[in-house]
Amino acid sequence: MRELGIFFKRIEDEEVRKQINILEQAFRQPITTVLKRELNRLKRNSLTGEALLQELKRLN
Repeated sequence: MRELGIFFKRIEDEEVRKQINILEQAFRQPITTVLKRELNRLKRNSLTGEALLQELKRLN
């Protein structure tokens, strides 16, 4: 969530901002063990910015 917030502040494209808002809402809901494992993998791989956004959209 922290990385999405940082990316949100840097990006000016309103369409991307909408996507980030949708993802933030989705990932604030209770998550499964499998999803938790995937999110931990993204964190270990230090994904940020566009790469993080693409992976989160894939998971959602």
